[in-house]
Amino acid sequence: MAECHHTLAWTEPPLKGGFWPPGLVSQLQRRCFPDLPREKLKTHPWPEIIRLASRTHRFPILTRWLRRRYDIQTVNRHFDEAVARRLPQIPDLTAVYGYFDTSLHTFRAAKKRGLRTLYELPTPYWKSVAKICDAERTRLPLWSSTLPSTESLSATAVQRDEELQLADLIIVPSHFVRESLELAPPFKAKVHVVPYGCPEPMAAPPTLNREPRTENREPLKLLFVGTLSQTKGLADLLEAIVPLGNQVCLTLAGSSPFPLSPIPSSVCQLGQLPHAALLAELPKHDLMVLPTLYEGLSLSLLEAMSAGLPVLTTPHSGLSGLVENGRQVLMVEPGSPDQLRGQIQHLSEHPEDRERLSKEGLHWAQAHGWKPYREGLRRAIEMHHPL
Repeated sequence: MAECHHTLAWTEPPLKGGFWPPGLVSQLQRRCFPDLPREKLKTHPWPEIIRLASRTHRFPILTRWLRRRYDIQTVNRHFDEAVARRLPQIPDLTAVYGYFDTSLHTFRAAKKRGLRTLYELPTPYWKSVAKICDAERTRLPLWSSTLPSTESLSATAVQRDEELQLADLIIVPSHFVRESLELAPPFKAKVHVVPYGCPEPMAAPPTLNREPRTENREPLKLLFVGTLSQTKGLADLLEAIVPLGNQVCLTLAGSSPFPLSPIPSSVCQLGQLPHAALLAELPKHDLMVLPTLYEGLSLSLLEAMSAGLPVLTTPHSGLSGLVENGRQVLMVEPGSPDQLRGQIQHLSEHPEDRERLSKEGLHWAQAHGWKPYREGLRRAIEMHHPL
C-alpha cells in the first residue's frame, strides 16, 4: 500500500486523559488506526471538522449555516477531489481502492493514468433500498419518518452509478448486496463477495438463561443494537413482544435521530454506547434480535456471535448465504412481527435451542475472523486484477 487517505484519522489514540467528554473521545477513537504506518496516512480534515462542529447546538444561526454548506455529500466531494489531485504525485502506483460516495473523481483520475479501480460497496444498491422503503411506508405509515426518502437515496444516485461503471472490480460484504446490484445500470466489473470478519471470541461466553419458561422464571432478556428506526425493524420487534408480556424484557442500544412512536415504558433504552460498553452488554442478555429491513452485513450480529449470544434476525441482515438458518442463527422474513413473536416465544420455552445457537454461532465466528477477511480480499484482487 502506497498511501491510505481519510478525512480525519490518527495512528495513535487522540485526546488522552480525563479532561475531554467521554462521548467525544469515543467518537474520535473510532478514527484511530494504530496498525497503519504513520507515513502512509494522509488526511484531509477541515471539511469534516467543520461538519462535526456544525452538530453543536450552542450557536444556532452559525450551525444552520454550516450544515447547509458542509453536509456529508459536500465533505465527501472535497475528500474525493483531494485524493484525485494526489494521484499524479504518487510514483509506481498500479491501482486505487475506493468506497461508495467518495470515489468518482478519484476513479476518473485513475482511468486517465491507466490505473486499476477497485471499489467497495458496503450497503445494498440504492434502488433496492428505495423499493424496500416504499413498501414499508405503505405498510407502516406512522414509522415513515424513520425511513430514508426516495429523494435522499437518489441524491447521490448519478455518482454511485458512475462509480460502479468506472470500477474494474467491486467488493461487497454479502450475497444480499450482490443481488441488489441487479437493479443497477449495466457495468463491466466483476462482483466479489468478501464477508467482514468476526472479532476475537470473548474469553467466556455469556451465561444463558437455561431454564424453560415458567411463571416465576426471569424473563428472556432481548438485546437490540442499531439505529432506533424501522430500517432495523424496530416497529416489528415492538409489535412482536407486546403480547408476550413479562415473558421477555427488551433493551435498546442505539441512537434515535427520528421522532418515534411511543415505546413501552418497560423497554430499557441505553442510548448510543461506546463500543467497549456495548460489548460489555452482550453477556448480560439471552438473545440478540435485529429484524432489519436491509444491511450490507451487520457487524453487531457478528459481534454477538463472537460473544456466544444467540441471534434472531432476517435474511436482509447480510448473513443469508453465509450461515445456515436454524443452525448458527435463526432468521424470519423482514416485516413479519408474527413470525418474530413465534420464534422469540419458542426460544423462551426451549433453552436447549438457544444453547445450540450459541455454540454453533460461536464456532462459526471463530472460523470467520478478520484474517480470513484479509485473505479473501487479497484473493479477490489477485484473481481478477493481478497487481
